[in-house]
Amino acid sequence: MAIQPRNEKVEIFVDYILETYISNESNFPPFLWAEYSASTMRTTNSCEAFHSKFNALFYSAHPNIFVFIDVLKNIQKDTYIKLRSTHLNTRRTNIIEKETFIRNAMKRLEENQFDKLEFIQILSYKYLPVP
Repeated sequence: MAIQPRNEKVEIFVDYILETYISNESNFPPFLWAEYSASTMRTTNSCEAFHSKFNALFYSAHPNIFVFIDVLKNIQKDTYIKLRSTHLNTRRTNIIEKETFIRNAMKRLEENQFDKLEFIQILSYKYLPVP
């Protein structure tokens, strides 16, 4: 709260977020929507993940039927490839490194080596957009 800009609208918004999602007495406390985990998965909801990827495959709200069918065929092809390669269980090195970094930062936070704001600042550098 000490670093927030001094603006009435910002203060109203921050109070709303705090009272609705952050405090333990809120309507939607963190244990309902947040998981304290080193996983780099952006969502644990498979349907949400599929919809996000599916939506990104189209460049207009109402695609041509041939474009739509082509996208469906590509999804089917990718699904078959994933099903056939599930036994491989390989993960990219950069994901493993990122999760190790997050796990170490979580451990340091639990040991009170830095506060929550520093924790967020440290982790935010791991999620910078790739140039």
